[in-house]
Amino acid sequence: MSAIQSTDAQREFSYSRRDFERVKGLLFKQAGINLADSKDAMVYSRLARRLRTLEINSFKEYLAYVGSCDDEMEHFINALTTNLTAFFREPHHFEALADFLRKRPQTKRIWCAASSTGEEPYSIAMTVASVLALLLPTWKYSPQTLTVKCCKRLAKACMPRTVLASFLTTIKSNFSTKEKGHKLLE
Repeated sequence: MSAIQSTDAQREFSYSRRDFERVKGLLFKQAGINLADSKDAMVYSRLARRLRTLEINSFKEYLAYVGSCDDEMEHFINALTTNLTAFFREPHHFEALADFLRKRPQTKRIWCAASSTGEEPYSIAMTVASVLALLLPTWKYSPQTLTVKCCKRLAKACMPRTVLASFLTTIKSNFSTKEKGHKLLE
């Protein structure tokens, strides 16, 4: 187990190994995320922003507050999760999925963890559609995300043009239509 990487004298807020272990336990209990011991500096830097915002002086005090305030739990989880998303963000994953589907075209269910604002499950759907040449009305999709804001956006299936700018032209033309200043994926 790594030690907390800097001393309290070098930090703005009191932060101990015990605080880090409490963060790890709470994150696992609330979100099912098993945080590696090497993430202690990341935990400090991300949660220190919340301490400043709330004008709290120590992690011990902050963790007591998180435990007593449901609204803060959402901020806690959001601060500790990576909310980066993009269509086909890790191309090799979609190439592997395409290969898998070519070998097992009878597959009918795909689970997408950490789907954020929806780009990942839509990328999966487009990969399936392109490999199997169908638009999947019989498929069961189970995208999951932790943030309320992302859930609302995902439910609407509405993406800002700036998000879609990263799309390949061929994918845009095959899988999207114009609607109210956005592209609505079908």
